[in-house]
Amino acid sequence: MSKKPTRQTLQRSAHPPKESKREYRQARDLIGLKRPQKELHSHLRFFQNMDRINRAMQGTNDLEQVIRDVLDIMLSIFECDRTFLVYPCDPDAPSFEAVIERTRTDYQTLGVVSMNQDLARCFRAIGSSSGPVAFVPGDDYLPEGKDLHFKTGIAIALYPKTGKPWVLAMHQCSYPRVWTPDERNLLEEISRRMGDVLTSLLAHRDLQESEERHRVTLRKAMDGFLRADIQGRILEVNEACCRMTGYSERELLSMNVADLSPVLTAERIAAIVRGLAETGPNRFEIIGRRKDGSLVDAEVSAQYQPLAGDQVVVFVRDMTTQKRAEEALRDSEERFRGIAGNLPGIVYQYYARDNGERGMYYVNERAEHVFGVSVDPLNTWYERFETCIVPEDKERWRSSIDEVVRSVGRWDIEVKLIKPAGEEMYVRGISQPRRLRDETVWDGIVLDITDRKRTEKALRRSEIYLTEAQRLSHTGSWALDVARDEYVYVSEECLQIYGFDAQEPSPTREAVLRRVHPEDRDRVKRGIEKSIREKVDSTDGLRIVLPSGTVRHIQVIGHPVLNDAGDVVQLVGTTMDITERKRAEEALEAKSRSLEEANTALKVLLEHRDEDRRELEEKVVSNVKQLVLPYVELLKKGRLDPSQKVAADFVEANLKQILSPLLNNLRSFHFTPRQLEIIALMKEGRTTKEIAALLKVSKEAIDMQRFLIRKRLGLTKGKANLRSYLLSLA
Repeated sequence: MSKKPTRQTLQRSAHPPKESKREYRQARDLIGLKRPQKELHSHLRFFQNMDRINRAMQGTNDLEQVIRDVLDIMLSIFECDRTFLVYPCDPDAPSFEAVIERTRTDYQTLGVVSMNQDLARCFRAIGSSSGPVAFVPGDDYLPEGKDLHFKTGIAIALYPKTGKPWVLAMHQCSYPRVWTPDERNLLEEISRRMGDVLTSLLAHRDLQESEERHRVTLRKAMDGFLRADIQGRILEVNEACCRMTGYSERELLSMNVADLSPVLTAERIAAIVRGLAETGPNRFEIIGRRKDGSLVDAEVSAQYQPLAGDQVVVFVRDMTTQKRAEEALRDSEERFRGIAGNLPGIVYQYYARDNGERGMYYVNERAEHVFGVSVDPLNTWYERFETCIVPEDKERWRSSIDEVVRSVGRWDIEVKLIKPAGEEMYVRGISQPRRLRDETVWDGIVLDITDRKRTEKALRRSEIYLTEAQRLSHTGSWALDVARDEYVYVSEECLQIYGFDAQEPSPTREAVLRRVHPEDRDRVKRGIEKSIREKVDSTDGLRIVLPSGTVRHIQVIGHPVLNDAGDVVQLVGTTMDITERKRAEEALEAKSRSLEEANTALKVLLEHRDEDRRELEEKVVSNVKQLVLPYVELLKKGRLDPSQKVAADFVEANLKQILSPLLNNLRSFHFTPRQLEIIALMKEGRTTKEIAALLKVSKEAIDMQRFLIRKRLGLTKGKANLRSYLLSLA
């Protein structure tokens, strides 16, 4: 052992010298009483032997050496072949060891011996006996001596104050001896003394081991350690302190604590020591300085030790990493608060305990703003929040939580809420729960998805409208991925136009091209290639042939979609079924041809009719000139009264008017017969009064007719002379 007990300790552990003197006085008294010589001799030898044992126990401070010396004396006193201490005295142990043993030169040491049934029986006998137990030939307790190499033996259990019992034993290997009562008594007394020594030895060993453990622990500790006097002179340091400061141990032991900090002075050190002495241990933070001059944040734990010569024990922890971690944590918390504060929802921590309790560990402060449910008090927040869930979703919400408690799987659910103020909203709860000792904990978010739900609803409505519009207009839409040469989207109406099943996967481009009429296929391919190559829109009318043989006419419009690099990545477009329009156009074209033919025939017919009309007019004019006008002239030469003469003139004028071009020019104005009569008289230069007299109407009636004639001729705004205008038409 590295550290030996003091002589004072050893004297306390064995019988003091006064006890030996008392025993000698007792011996002299016995002699004085003139007891039998044999008994006196036995007692004297007992005391002499114990005196030798006591002297051996007092001869050195090394307790292990004391035990070896005692065992050597026992070899001499008992004239045996082997003395030893065995540990442990435990019949259930797998083996035992002769920890310290002394033997005569002819015999081997025992060392470690495996336990067997015979040896276990011996240990039970020793442990159950209050005194020595002897093992002699023929004794049931004597194990087979083949392995242990002894003939007889004697042993007694030792009971130190710590640990399991020990055994003090002797072997006689050369012959089978019988152990006398005096030898038994002497062994029993030696065992008592040896028990005290063993107690001291074990305590001293435990103390040394504990000190060594503490020394190693202190030296290898992660925190720095130093011991200094009250002036600040460093007396002891550990490896961590050297690493922390950058100095070697030798350098630190020549330094003062003030050399390790820019803020420590002799006065401050004295004040700190006084504070430690008056108020006890203290912990504070300080700025340290390394050998290279860099500064370090440190936490100091200091304690004043007056029993150690007025010293201060200091533990130093490098807080640089922790300070950085705390700063990073503050930054992280600030970012978390910023993110959580801008989320369209809340961040929460929910628990479901095995005993049925459920509630919230945490809900961020946006809960009231988002859901209208105040965070305070937190222990009732969940119940208040759950009351907002609409009845048709509440059972599904609870079942989802129960399922996650059983499976500890991902939780994702959407439900509808009615806020306390009556506002309707939709939320989505998301979490990946984790299982703890007696509970399942959700760390997650509840998002406000009201806008998304409204958008989805509007989108579904738009999709319905679009689908219906495509169905009504027989127009489909599609998107072709150019790189993969496959359709990434084809509307249901588009599939119906081409005759594909909407329940099947989207058709390939080759499958679509196979539906194109053979006469149109090459042209369609060239159009697609041109649109991709030149990055231009394309419009094409073509025919497709359905599996049933039906031919449809379609119109396809394509538009290239470019990426940031300007490459075509998709073609998007529409396909319209124009079969009915084509049929209507063909029917209209046929009708147009028929009408054109009819129009041509009608024009021919009208031309013939005009010719017939002109021929008829020419005959009428010829007949009037030859057969009527001569007789009117003849009539005027006869005797006529004035009225008859006027009538004759009127007839002649009308006949000439009929024969003149004026009548033909006035037909387009649709004048009445009365108006034509007035026009003829006006052309002859008759006044309004004369015309009224000839036609036997009032002058106002003639003025009205003159106004209507001017209106039909478009002379209402001008000041043109009516008779001059009529003459120009002739």
